[in-house]
Amino acid sequence: MKESLKRFYKNNFVFKGKEKLSKLTILFIITLDLFIFAILNMGIDFQVKILNSPSSSYPSQCRTIINSKDLDNINKYFYTTKDSQYKYQNIKDEQSSQLCKNLFVKLEEVKKEHNIFLLRKEEKRLLNELSLVSKELEYIRSNYNTSLFESIENNTSNNQTQSIVDKQIKQKYITYTKTSEELKKKKQKLLDEFKNSNSVKELILFVKENKNLVNNNYKSLKKSYEIKKELITLAFLSPLLLITFYLMRSFLQKENYILYIIAKNILVVILIPTFVSFISLAYTLLPKIFFEKLLAFFISLDIPFVVYYFAIIVLVLIFTYMIIKVQKRYKKEGEQFQNNSISKLESYNRSICNCCGNKVNYETMNYCPNCQNQLRVDCPSCNHKTIKSLKYCTSCSAKIETKDK
Repeated sequence: MKESLKRFYKNNFVFKGKEKLSKLTILFIITLDLFIFAILNMGIDFQVKILNSPSSSYPSQCRTIINSKDLDNINKYFYTTKDSQYKYQNIKDEQSSQLCKNLFVKLEEVKKEHNIFLLRKEEKRLLNELSLVSKELEYIRSNYNTSLFESIENNTSNNQTQSIVDKQIKQKYITYTKTSEELKKKKQKLLDEFKNSNSVKELILFVKENKNLVNNNYKSLKKSYEIKKELITLAFLSPLLLITFYLMRSFLQKENYILYIIAKNILVVILIPTFVSFISLAYTLLPKIFFEKLLAFFISLDIPFVVYYFAIIVLVLIFTYMIIKVQKRYKKEGEQFQNNSISKLESYNRSICNCCGNKVNYETMNYCPNCQNQLRVDCPSCNHKTIKSLKYCTSCSAKIETKDK
């Protein structure tokens, strides 16, 4: 299996020539890759839009209400006007599940029975007044001694107390205390009336009865949506992948280096979203029990940062291994190309320099005019010029012993 993969890679992704690309050529190729990558993402996004998203069946507002813990709190309610709604809100509403539609009906009944805006405004007014009264009481407590408050608590009055504080301060304190109690009662009454209303009770009951069902349905739809989305993405990318691979292989066989490089880069660009989509699909389909248990184990240690350390270490080890393997292979292939007589023979037969790929004439040139690579040497037997890249002298057939500098 390993050898088959090596042969496949060598036969389809390794160009034996040494033609170099100019900086401008590299810039154009990178620009082309970026444009293709952007268009691919637009195409994938367009294809995925045909799917009915789980967020359409169970909108975020529906899930927020379903998972809310205190729907009897006035501040949990908010307003949405038709002017601020999404342009195609009517289409999205039609895609909404029946459970969410019923929930929104219950919510509207609450808004019909109660003017949430005025209730919140009244609550805010009461809180502001209560805050001001509390500040006044705190000021009196912090600026006068405790004898006044003991007298107030015991409902007693004597000359000593009258000599310490003024009657007006005492009366002011009593008034503020009563006002504070009244404001608290009003605030509580406001909340209780809302909490105990029929519409709110019915909404809370509906949420309790359908919470698990909505969450389970949304979770199931989300998984199904992710699988369909990745399958559509792979179906969109597969033809492009096959066509590009065919062109790359064809250009490689014809030894058309520039077109081969362009096709190879496009193939890599298409492979990126293909690989991501494949990994995402595998992650969605594979059971996650092991990973969930592993994550739960680290969380149970009360040191969650270990999870991040572990993830960093795993990624570093994986990519370090990959980089070392790739670099070793690259170095080995480079050394083989430099020392391989077959490669040198091919360069001689094609009349190109075996170092830089420049066009040369082995019969008349001693050095490559582009990279100064030595092409011909003196034969130690007959002293005639012979081809350095060949094993034997072209004049006397003596073996040529050469050392690459």
